[in-house]
Amino acid sequence: MESTNIIINTEMNENDDNNHDLQLSVILEQQPLLQTETQTLWRHLPLLFRSNSKESLEFILQSLWRTRKTGLDASDRRIIRDSLQLETDFDLDPLLVCLRKLIRRCVYDNISKDQIPKVFPDEVLPEIQRLLTLLLQKFQSEWQNDVLKDKGSLPRLKAMTWNMANQDSEVAEPAAVINLKLQSDTQSLSREQEVKFQLPKDTLETMLKSMHSIRNQLSDIGDTPDKPVNQKTSVGDLGGLATDLWMPASDRSLVVINGCWNQNF
Repeated sequence: MESTNIIINTEMNENDDNNHDLQLSVILEQQPLLQTETQTLWRHLPLLFRSNSKESLEFILQSLWRTRKTGLDASDRRIIRDSLQLETDFDLDPLLVCLRKLIRRCVYDNISKDQIPKVFPDEVLPEIQRLLTLLLQKFQSEWQNDVLKDKGSLPRLKAMTWNMANQDSEVAEPAAVINLKLQSDTQSLSREQEVKFQLPKDTLETMLKSMHSIRNQLSDIGDTPDKPVNQKTSVGDLGGLATDLWMPASDRSLVVINGCWNQNF
């Protein structure tokens, strides 16, 4: 119990930050607690009964999900404190930590709506479980769709360059050094990233076979009349690389222009 209080006090002394509950939640996820500490933490959930409406509880859960990456700002914290009739953030933060843990389990643990009651520890009162189960079931699909949207924001391949490695060595196996430039449209990542790796010939041939398979599957799934023709052959333009790669050359490159591969020598 003592270590839990220490963590909470440490977070509460960070007066310039608005994400006390998020920081504390991460700390408690990474630091195992004693059974008595865990029981003490979950006993803050009955504070939800202080709310005077179902809409207030829904606002709390939706606010926690909306701020899952940033933490609550001062305005949201004040609204939640007032709705639960709490005087300080010291009383509020342990409750928010519990709710964040439940939300993460509900969204990320791949459970169905009927299985949501299983995310609650034994320390949680049955009436609290019933209340939160209904709310979590209501928002689970919406939150999981948000996660899928987040995962869909993957970097795009902007350009690819390569050159030969081990050209001056008679012992080392010849290989290609591949350099990929990735363009990201998300604000949380740098706008452009570079990835460099080495490929021997046998690995390259295996990779090309996989890419041809991907091309064929994409053609089967997405071959529609309004689909640009060049998208069907963009990956296939790599085919000549398997044989051309081993010809003497100081530098070769593949550049992506409008979604197509163009091979330059």
